[in-house]
Amino acid sequence: MNLCPLLKSCVSISKIKIPVLINFRGYVTEGYSVEDILFNGLKNMKSKTHQTNSELREQLPYKLHVKCSNNNTHVTFCGTDNLIIHTASGGTVGYKKVKRGEYDAAYAACSEVLKNIKEMELKVSRLEVIFSGFGKGREAVQKCLLGKEGFWIRDKIVRVRDATPIKFGGNRARKARRL
Repeated sequence: MNLCPLLKSCVSISKIKIPVLINFRGYVTEGYSVEDILFNGLKNMKSKTHQTNSELREQLPYKLHVKCSNNNTHVTFCGTDNLIIHTASGGTVGYKKVKRGEYDAAYAACSEVLKNIKEMELKVSRLEVIFSGFGKGREAVQKCLLGKEGFWIRDKIVRVRDATPIKFGGNRARKARRL
């Protein structure tokens, strides 16, 4: 008989009803005995766990989008439904012209977003950080999350992702600027 590795370890205790959690092609079984699973099959089992919409929403992570360019850094905090909750950039925190693209402006923008999230008292249980672009602000936001401003949200980060668009071939590049 061809059994999955999880079931092979449970066959010896067939009469005992043990909590088994198996995800097999989308079917989740919990609390069935091994005999039930072996003889009835996984497809005939119905899930004993039903999740409400609010429980599913709690599992989805909040998102912190960080778009870094040479001229500015935008930090946007989105909810689980991808609607913007708060946003800040180098310009909105008080930096002008060339200084918007600097390290300090990005650090200030990230700390302002984190401060406002804390003031709103959102129950952030999971957070996904999405970086886009290669600018000085990328490292600044990273240091802000690891520093004293981000101590309360640091352990809630479940994923750090890079969404920088990379061109494969594509259109001809602009003429190089000569100074």
